[in-house]
Amino acid sequence: MYIILYFIFWVFIAWVDRLFFLLFASPESVSLDLGDTARIFWNGLQMDLSAASYICALPFLGYFIWSFIPKMRLSRWWIDTYSYVVLFVLTLLSGINVNLYPEWTDKVSKRAIDTFFESPKEVLYSAGATSLLKPLVVFIGLGVGGLFLYRFVFRGAFVKIRIPFIWKFLSFFLGLFFLFSCIRGGYGTSPLNESHAYFSTVQFYNHAAVNTYWSLINDYVNSGSNRNPYLYFDDNNTCDAYLEPVFKEIPDSAYRVLTTTRPNIVLILLESFTADLVEGLGGEKGVTPNLDRIAREGITFINFYAAADRSDKGIIGLFSAFPAQGEESIIKSVKKHEKLHSMGQDIKSAGYHTSFYYGGQSEFYNFKSYMMSHGIDRVIDMHDFQASDNESSWGVFDEKVFNRMLNDLRAEKIPFFSTLFTITNHEPYDLQGAYKFGKASTADMFKSTAYYTDSVINDFLEKAKKTPWYANTLFVITADHGHRLPFEREVTDPGRFRIPLILYGNVVQEKYRGAQIKRTGGQVDIAATLLNQLQLPASHYSWSRDLFNSTAPEYAFFNTKYSFGVVTPQDTLVMDTQLGTAIREASTSDNLMDVLKAYNQKVFDEYLQY
Repeated sequence: MYIILYFIFWVFIAWVDRLFFLLFASPESVSLDLGDTARIFWNGLQMDLSAASYICALPFLGYFIWSFIPKMRLSRWWIDTYSYVVLFVLTLLSGINVNLYPEWTDKVSKRAIDTFFESPKEVLYSAGATSLLKPLVVFIGLGVGGLFLYRFVFRGAFVKIRIPFIWKFLSFFLGLFFLFSCIRGGYGTSPLNESHAYFSTVQFYNHAAVNTYWSLINDYVNSGSNRNPYLYFDDNNTCDAYLEPVFKEIPDSAYRVLTTTRPNIVLILLESFTADLVEGLGGEKGVTPNLDRIAREGITFINFYAAADRSDKGIIGLFSAFPAQGEESIIKSVKKHEKLHSMGQDIKSAGYHTSFYYGGQSEFYNFKSYMMSHGIDRVIDMHDFQASDNESSWGVFDEKVFNRMLNDLRAEKIPFFSTLFTITNHEPYDLQGAYKFGKASTADMFKSTAYYTDSVINDFLEKAKKTPWYANTLFVITADHGHRLPFEREVTDPGRFRIPLILYGNVVQEKYRGAQIKRTGGQVDIAATLLNQLQLPASHYSWSRDLFNSTAPEYAFFNTKYSFGVVTPQDTLVMDTQLGTAIREASTSDNLMDVLKAYNQKVFDEYLQY
């Protein structure tokens, strides 16, 4: 009973922290009603349980060791001291939070603490910009009030209860299972992260739902050092000198390929869809007959590359035009990714209604928090389907997600920008029906799920043709990243990163339908390319080049944790990040290695600044 009360006490402390945050840190532009407050507490509950479980883990183990050893004595001093220290630290963080947030729009974080030690004045000035009365109230309410509550609830000495050993044993494992379950946030495909607390397009509501203490610990766990591991040059001036030719272009030189500047946009993001699956791109025959036909009727980029080898980096490369960061992933840090810009924000600002569909858990890789922070009005994931629809290892099969999107778009206001991220072409390559290429090998299963997704896309487009909005809609079809299959490409093989990019629909000018664009480009170039076609500013995307601007140099950069790569029409170079030497090279350029190093050094420097 003591352990249960102890757990509830720390959940209550988290609620008090959130209440003070709502009272004292709320921006003037945000109005809270009882319903909003209830949703904030409800969506933050899972994280509160996790934070309480972390705090209770040590006392829990100590308590059960004591209960299993008959002659062992346990003084209250150790758990009281532990609890007072934890309460003091949490109170201190809460007090800092209510003053820091209005200025930084960020809860107390690793960045704030690091900044304090590097430049104390900046943090003190920021915190001092608001009244000291608020943190004082927090210190009294949470600190002093929490202390009195603790001493009232947990008074008296420990008493051992004589129960059979088997019941002690079962109690221990049940308690251990409960704490671990709370810490992880359940047993779904995605462990607990800040996206689980996100539920609103109002960022303050999401920040309030996130548990302050859990978020700070997670920030330290998921944050690497503040040192750039890819320092090849002494200063950024040298990097800029190498990169200037890469981004040198004549502005406003792109040609228009659309018939309108305000089409509806449907972005289809294909899981693991390497160009090796598409016959028209030099891939396997018969895997994607529908995509091949769609490509012949639209605009296809045949030398297009993913930013990296994982979905989290592909999402950022596509929407924010921010290159992959080697060993780090900016989307995993909400505090960092919220400082990125996204084409979703620009498109929404132009009057579009925005949505994102995903058959899995949108909390995976913080997709949900990223989308809701960057101009996406609605995020629809596996939780928005019937439980019986969650039939694959990752969630809902692509067919049902496409059908849901189609039904929703019938009632959507126009213009709209709607994204669907498929999941079926992800290992373990589940299918309900027959495998087109059999199941003799993983490659056959991979091709079979790709064939399935290809057929689902065709079905979706055929149904879409019967809707009023189809005639004024641009379909953008691409992938989050490539794959080793079906040709077992090594991770350093540039072909592993080549993916489709197809622009399709009635809004594509007739003279460009069927065009194959040979220009070399990458995922980060989609933002500038699309925004320029919409005649929207693309100035936020310094790493992005318009693929329809013939004056822009042709480069595609990609990387993994251990390698950097670049492809141009003439050259290919992949380097080992640890050794700083070439792994694969087919280059006539004297300085391409320096360009590659400068690019990744500057990208990581920018990542650290967020």
